[in-house]
Amino acid sequence: MPVTGLNIAFTILALESWFLALKKILCTIY
Repeated sequence: MPVTGLNIAFTILALESWFLALKKILCTIY
């Protein structure tokens, strides 16, 4: 299913952006 590949790519992008946001928050706190 091509939908699964697209889903995986979207999940990776979401995790990456979430990680960047978390890093920014940590930098702001410390």
